Amino acid sequence: MGFDDPVDRTRRVLTDLAEQRLSPGVWAERLELIERLAKALDADDAAASGSLLGLLEMLSGDRVNRIVPPDAVPPPEPVRERLGLLIHAREQQGDQRGGEDGRGDEKGRGDGSRRR
Repeated sequence: MGFDDPVDRTRRVLTDLAEQRLSPGVWAERLELIERLAKALDADDAAASGSLLGLLEMLSGDRVNRIVPPDAVPPPEPVRERLGLLIHAREQQGDQRGGEDGRGDEKGRGDGSRRR
């Protein structure tokens, strides 16, 4: 795996996750990881968010050959909503990048709001 831009990597991992079909119990576990990722992103904790993104990548269907259980379903509503907020926040952050460090003046928050 190459070195993705952190914003692009986050969007890619979250978008891939939104397309997965998992059992309801696994979705509950993923939601917990997604919430931890949102907190790390809100805190601008690059180490924690990088680790959580790596874990989500490792658990994704692209990285692990797994048998899809018969009860596999698309993301349930709470997961879809949280993923949607996070993806939207990363898209806004990506759109506002500029300047020397590649970021805009505002930082995207995991809850979809903006911090000044």
